[in-house]
Amino acid sequence: MGVATAGCVAAFLFMVAIDRVAALALEGHEALIFAPNSRFRLKTSEFDFEAHINSFGFRDRPFRLTEPGVTRVLAIGDSFTYGWGVQDSEPWPKVVERDLSRLGLPIEIANLGRPGAGPEQYLEIAQAAVPLLKPRWIIVGLLQGDDLSQSKPGPAERKAKAPPVLTALYPTLSQIPALLADKPPVVTAEESRRKWREQARALLVRLKPRERKRFDSLDPSLRERFLAGDANPDIVAIALHRPDYSSWLLDESSTEVQSKVMSMADRLARIREVAQAYGARVIVVSIPNWPYVSHSASLRRIGFVLNGNMLSTDAPDDEARQACREAGIDRFLSVTDEIRQRAAEGAALYYALDGHFTREGHKAFADALAPQLWQILSDQRT
Repeated sequence: MGVATAGCVAAFLFMVAIDRVAALALEGHEALIFAPNSRFRLKTSEFDFEAHINSFGFRDRPFRLTEPGVTRVLAIGDSFTYGWGVQDSEPWPKVVERDLSRLGLPIEIANLGRPGAGPEQYLEIAQAAVPLLKPRWIIVGLLQGDDLSQSKPGPAERKAKAPPVLTALYPTLSQIPALLADKPPVVTAEESRRKWREQARALLVRLKPRERKRFDSLDPSLRERFLAGDANPDIVAIALHRPDYSSWLLDESSTEVQSKVMSMADRLARIREVAQAYGARVIVVSIPNWPYVSHSASLRRIGFVLNGNMLSTDAPDDEARQACREAGIDRFLSVTDEIRQRAAEGAALYYALDGHFTREGHKAFADALAPQLWQILSDQRT
C-alpha cells in the first residue's frame, strides 16, 4: 500500500471514528423525557389513548435536528401539555401548530409535555432540549394552581412538615417516564391499569384516620372505580389529602403563596437564561385548570371543597404573571375568560372524573391562544 493510499485510508477511518463518537454523544441527549420509540396506552371508562414517543424521547411525530425555513418552538409543560387522555395529534401544542400553519406561519411545535411534571422538571427539560433542538421560542405551559403547588418550598415552608400532596402532587403520573424506560418500550392498557390498582391500594394503606373517613364518605361507585384502576389515583389522593388545595392558593398575599411564587420565578428565570444562551425567547401561557373554570358535580363527588369565588378570581393568573415579572419574562398569555365562557355555554372541556382536557378542551384552549401567539411569533422584529 502506497503512502498516499495509506493516508486516505487513515483519513477515512478517522472520519468514521469522529462520526461514531458524534453519534454516541447525540445518543446521550436523545432521550429527552421518555425512552425513544416507546409507546404508552391507557384505557378507562372516560377515554382510550395511546402515546407514541419519537426517536428523541418526546411525544410527537418524528423530528429532525434542523428544519430550514421553519420556526421551531418547544412547548414545555405537564400532562395537560402532553395530552393525557387524547391521541397524539390532539394536545394543544399540535392544535396550535396547525392553527398557525393555516395562517401562513411555517412552524413546528415540539410537544415536550411530561405527566406529573412541575417547574423543576420544566427547567430540566429545557436544559436538555434547548441545546439539542435549538428552538427560536419556548412556550412554558403553567397549569393554574398545580404548578404553584409543586414549586419547591421556600425556607419558611421547609421548617414545617408539608402535606404529601404538596411534596409530590402527582406521584402516579410522574412514574410514566420510568414505565417507558423498560424494554421492550411498550406499556399496554392492561399494565397501566394494573399500576393504577397498585397505586390505589398503596394509597389506602397510607391514609390517616381523617383521610380514611373522607374516602369512606365518597360515592360507592367512585370508590369501586378507584380500586379497579378506572379512576386517576392522583386526583383522588389530592382530594383526600387536601380537599381545599385549589382554594388555599387564592390568597395572593399569604407568606406561603408568595414563597411559592418566588420559587416558580426562580425556575422560570433559569429557563429564560438557558433560552438566551441559545438565542431563543420564552413565552409563558396559563393553562386553565378545572376548579377555576367549571364546578361540575364530579368535583364535589371526588371530595373537593369549592367556593364560588374560584370561578371568577384572577388570582391563579396574577400569581403566574407575578412570577414571570420576577423572572424577567415579559410575554405572559392568558385565555381563562374565553375558556370559562366556553364552559358556561356547556362545552365539555374536561373529563368528568380525571380532570384533564378533553379533545374539545385542547381545541378550545389552542384556538383561543393561537391569535395571541400569532402576533408574537409572526413579528419578525422579535
